[in-house]
Amino acid sequence: HLGMLDDPDYRARWERKRAEYLEAGVQPLEGAADADKILIETEDQSGGALDAEEIARVIDKMLS
Repeated sequence: HLGMLDDPDYRARWERKRAEYLEAGVQPLEGAADADKILIETEDQSGGALDAEEIARVIDKMLS
């Protein structure tokens, strides 16, 4: 879960980590229909609000 994307340093670190995941063959959930390794990303809304319904949708997608 990405909770501080409004913070430029946090975002930059995450973007570097995400690039490393992609380079290692870990695919984002959106395009990972047949991937062996899946990166599940959830994030806070602007201002730090947590969207529990969106997280539930991601979980449902993983379980279906």
